[in-house]
Amino acid sequence: FRVIVNNYIYRIQDTTWIKDASLSPPALGRNDRYVSADIDSSNNIWFFSQKVIYKWDRKYLKWIFIANNVPIEIGMGKIFGKYIYCANYAAIYRADYTKPTISWKEIYYNPSGDIDDFFVHGKFVYVADYDYKVLRANVDSLKYVTILSTQSSPASVIATDSIISVGTYWNGVYSSCDNGKTWVNGKGFPPGKGVQIIKINKEDKIYALQIDQMNNTGWYYSSDKGKTFFKITDFDPWTTFQMRGIEFSGNNIYINAGYRGFFKSSNNGANWTTVNNGYNDCKPHHIKRIITMPDNEIIALSSIGGDPLPWYMTTWGIFCSKDNGLTWSELSQNLKPDYMIIEDIAETGSGDLVVAPYDPGIIYILKKGETNWAKIDVGKSINNDASYRGSTIDVLASGVGDTIFAGTYEDGILRSPDGGEKWENLKVSTGNAHIDYISTKYRTVFCINIGNDVFYSNNSGDTWQKINNNGISFKGIKYFKGLLFAYTSSNVYESNDMGNTWTDITENLPTGVNINDIDIEGPNLGTKEAKIDVSGTVFIASNLGVYQKPIKSNSWFKTNSSEANCISYSNTSKQIFFGGVENIAKEDYNATSVVNFDSPNLALPFKMHFLSQNGTVEIENESTTEQIRSVSLYNNTGQKLLSKTGLGLYKFNIQGFPAGLYIIEIIYDKGKYFSRKLLITK
Repeated sequence: FRVIVNNYIYRIQDTTWIKDASLSPPALGRNDRYVSADIDSSNNIWFFSQKVIYKWDRKYLKWIFIANNVPIEIGMGKIFGKYIYCANYAAIYRADYTKPTISWKEIYYNPSGDIDDFFVHGKFVYVADYDYKVLRANVDSLKYVTILSTQSSPASVIATDSIISVGTYWNGVYSSCDNGKTWVNGKGFPPGKGVQIIKINKEDKIYALQIDQMNNTGWYYSSDKGKTFFKITDFDPWTTFQMRGIEFSGNNIYINAGYRGFFKSSNNGANWTTVNNGYNDCKPHHIKRIITMPDNEIIALSSIGGDPLPWYMTTWGIFCSKDNGLTWSELSQNLKPDYMIIEDIAETGSGDLVVAPYDPGIIYILKKGETNWAKIDVGKSINNDASYRGSTIDVLASGVGDTIFAGTYEDGILRSPDGGEKWENLKVSTGNAHIDYISTKYRTVFCINIGNDVFYSNNSGDTWQKINNNGISFKGIKYFKGLLFAYTSSNVYESNDMGNTWTDITENLPTGVNINDIDIEGPNLGTKEAKIDVSGTVFIASNLGVYQKPIKSNSWFKTNSSEANCISYSNTSKQIFFGGVENIAKEDYNATSVVNFDSPNLALPFKMHFLSQNGTVEIENESTTEQIRSVSLYNNTGQKLLSKTGLGLYKFNIQGFPAGLYIIEIIYDKGKYFSRKLLITK
């Protein structure tokens, strides 16, 4: 069997991953994406997008374009025998891929139906229709009959010579051993739970993944053809929650748990070992929040989902590093909320961690130095009423000491003075009570509700006033030494009068930037700041990388090209930490040298970057017709300081250069000449 990791194809030989293809599947057109993959009897690998089909041909070792004339937008694709099958919610088509010309035939159509799965075995095609039934037809006659009516909609179907098994959304597994005449609803699953993936091995043992719209309790197996099921154990809850696939190879069973890695058993599931080819599966990824602690600990919340990931794959756990990001351990092993989704995390002044799960009215607290999380009923704390569950907490923010602020879906802002044990409702934004952003600085608190109203308190939430946002849809806002910095998806704004007026400081940020987070040099907590101070640096995390701008500068410069969801400046280590899909990265922050380039918005055949972590200026050619021949650096008296010739990426290290004005001269091989000013400030 094969595994797909980041669109690369591997096979597992014992415990080693061997890359089968030195390239990823072909790039797709706009508004298209891969939806499924399969493997045929010749070990050719098939990729199905919504619009096209490709095959990795093992004979010719290349991708072969199969078809773009599929008559439907593909929702799932499968290979059975010599046929390709494609389906969407209402129809199934097939084509003989061994023929010179791909010709499609409709084998099922129900415009009012909703196909959740289909399977072909022998001469029969089975269709799991969301309308509480499973249908079957001979592929030659295509006369469909209902072979099973269910109380819960079927989600998956599979068949062998002796068993037909159907997984449902809310009622476990139905199995038949007499060709669909009679059915048994297997015992052993949690009551009212669904099964969306089923596999049957060569000994007719049925494996079923219990997963429904709420949660996932893992893989179960049946050795009596579906009458009773037993759970496969030996996995922590977060690994269990991420399980999506199971395959059989000889006497080995393999389980795919996504970013939790691959697991192998050679004794029928009694024991499991990881088969990750030496890679540590305990690492941060899909980062939503980074917390840099005063003792140099780094806490990372892995909780970013989104297309093509379903909503139930939005959390992978909480990770901690005590060696500045070199190694990581997990903090969430015994944290198991009902929905297994974590919305946000914050730290208290005592070093405790507070977690907001999706569960309404609930938080969890991990005391510093302990391993067990304490569950707190926030709603009961506010109302002293055990029947009141409260609202889901969307965001958390730490205040002075052990004060914690919480933004809810329905109940506005909550405040806890003791790190999450007791709570009170501050009655902010009662007109639109879904708070989806909070930031704090000493006793200053800002919040933004879902209606884009911005509120401000200068006394830790005792009283509030509304801030003028000039009709701008702010995503977030930060306070620093008398200044406000706010951002939308594409712009950054500054205010020096507590939000009465705003100035756009987007300046030279590139077109197409999508800003995800903002932070500012300096500690979150400290003494009260009475006057405006323009010394400091603003950092942003975006889809195009990490940018920073000294407050007194007039332009941004890129410090890293990695896509970043969130960013955190550590006042302890003087580093910028930013998190994306794959990992957490860091950059040393050098506040002694600041570089500005003139005319940042001019259309030029090259780009200039300053990398603050190593004091390097980069000149990158963007012309497709000409090459740069030489680059020289002059001081403001005309003295040549540095010069480089040849083709490629030009780099100048200006670490230690005195503040002042410099000139960069760029000459192309066909004689074009450019000069740009470079200003170094201290």
